[in-house]
Amino acid sequence: MESKLYMLPIHPNASKREDGELPEVTGVYMFQPKPSMKKRPCYKVEYKDGSFDYVPLSGIEKGSYELVEITHT
Repeated sequence: MESKLYMLPIHPNASKREDGELPEVTGVYMFQPKPSMKKRPCYKVEYKDGSFDYVPLSGIEKGSYELVEITHT
């Protein structure tokens, strides 16, 4: 069986969509948000409309987000 991971924002300041859609985790990458910042490990998440974002792995450790597993048969 294959499972997909989705990002659930749980902290009030965590990034979330008005429609409540949970983005799918599509990978883990090193990402540099700005030239003045260091690269950091991030989850790449994608929404149904094709837009995407990067969520630092530390967002899970700090409790801002949870990973939700959905199994597809």
